[in-house]
Amino acid sequence: MPLAQAVDTPSEIQRFMMFDLPIIDLVAADLDGEIYAGDEISSGYGQGVSLISSSRKDKEISARKPSGNWSVHARMGVSVDGGLHGVVMASKCSGRLVGWFNPLAADVVFLSTAYVAIDKESAPDDYETATVRGLEITDQDWQDGRLPRKDCYHVVQAWGCAPLRYASAGIFASLREEVAVATGNLESAFGRIEAQGSGVVIT
Repeated sequence: MPLAQAVDTPSEIQRFMMFDLPIIDLVAADLDGEIYAGDEISSGYGQGVSLISSSRKDKEISARKPSGNWSVHARMGVSVDGGLHGVVMASKCSGRLVGWFNPLAADVVFLSTAYVAIDKESAPDDYETATVRGLEITDQDWQDGRLPRKDCYHVVQAWGCAPLRYASAGIFASLREEVAVATGNLESAFGRIEAQGSGVVIT
């Protein structure tokens, strides 16, 4: 499903979609016509962005929607970076390519405990007013291709934006960062990475 449209919940990511088009329109498949991911997760494949040291201060952050228009697109790896075979996901912010990543990396995040499902027994926080302390990653950071890196927690502002949630999960997982995807309780998601001393919360 993620190869055909932007989805950001485990139930949707586990689904399959049938569509009719020449296989070459989507990917460089092998001789049997099989579609496969462009690289293995363990190789740290996530390109187009750099993590840079930052002097920015961490602060109290609440969840908000991104300001840009985000999209993700399945592409042949050979068309993105130096002859890689198989599928990669290209991510765009307001029409500008900001990065590409292995779709398996994103799928693993959403199908694991990194996807912090709402606990119906715990008291929910108010998603618009709850705060966590960290370094905010904005649309401008993505468009610059330079994400701030400090030994602290990072917050990707992707609330309500399936393409950015999926893309940031894939890129940070490929870069071997600890990731938590919030689903309605920001504090619970932060709690998942808090013990690690650093990591990324995707709102």
